[in-house]
Formats: sequence, C-alpha cells, structure tokens
Amino acid sequence: MFFFSLIINDMNFVQQEIVRVAQHYLDIKEVGANNSGFNDKEFEQRIEAVGWNHGQAWCAYFAELVWREAYSKFDTTIANRIGTLFSSGAVSTYQHFEKADDFTVQQTPIVGAVVIWQHYKNNKPTWMGHAGIVTSGNSDSIHTIEGNTNKAGDREGQGVESKIRSLITVENPTRLQLLGFIVPKDWIS
Repeated sequence: MFFFSLIINDMNFVQQEIVRVAQHYLDIKEVGANNSGFNDKEFEQRIEAVGWNHGQAWCAYFAELVWREAYSKFDTTIANRIGTLFSSGAVSTYQHFEKADDFTVQQTPIVGAVVIWQHYKNNKPTWMGHAGIVTSGNSDSIHTIEGNTNKAGDREGQGVESKIRSLITVENPTRLQLLGFIVPKDWIS
C-alpha cells in the first residue's frame, strides 16, 4: 500500500474559481440513457461547445468545461490552450498534459487539479479512464466533483456528483487505478 500526501496550501484565485465552477454544476443529471443529453439545456450547450457529442462519455469533457470556464474569467488565451490539451478520453487527456511543457502532472493532489484514473481489466491498463476535479482532501483520500458518475462512484454514471475517493493504490487493480493529477497553473499576475 502507498499513500499520497496532499499539498496543503492557500488556494490561489484560479484554484478557487475551479472549485466554484465545479460546485455550480453539482446535481446536473442525464436524461434518457447512454449519455444522450442533460436536464439542464444551458449545461448541455456548454459541454457541447467543448466537444462533447450525444452518446459519448463525458467525464473528461466536464473537467475541461470546468477548467476552461474558470480560466476564461482571467485569460481566454489560457482557456484556449487548455482546450488543445483535453480530449474525449481521460487517459489521453493525461497523456497530452504530460507531454505539454507549460503544465505539470504529478502524483500529489492539490485543490483544483484534474484527477485522472485509468481503468484496468484483468490487472492490465486499458485506454479507458475517468476524470474529476479535486476540491479538498487529506493524506489518504480526496474530495472530488466528477461528471458522468453516480452515488456508487462508477465511471459511467448519470450525473455530476461530489465524491470521496481513496488515494490508496492496489497491487492487482481490477477497476479504476489512480493515474495522476493535472495541476492548475496560477498564471494570474
């Protein structure tokens, strides 16, 4: 077993805005089945604007929407840059940010970070994953707001939910395994 420690810091303006935007979308629900739409048409338009199409999983799109809206309050250039790094998949989003020279990915969570999990099947990583926004935490768990989840914490749920997730990794994963955290930048001068 391995424990991550949470960086305890005063939140900067970007982190505060990321958490505020994520909280604003709590309780958004899907209507119908199979990621076919939402109970809030304004939310649906906003998530479509970042690339989501009916029928697609939307956890990474939710994280992108939150970050882009938060950064748009301060600098649209940064918000647009973020849009070039996110993709439809959580794992591929992590890989894009990992290659970027202007963002940091790490194993230590901070408030406002995008957390990425990778889905495992038969103890092997798959291309699938899940994403959320870190809102708080301690040495063994994080509080998140996630899109496309449910009360049980599934990666294919039907709403935006607040979750508590363990940071304990397991040797033989069978479901979601923590991949890492995409750290928000404080580019505000």
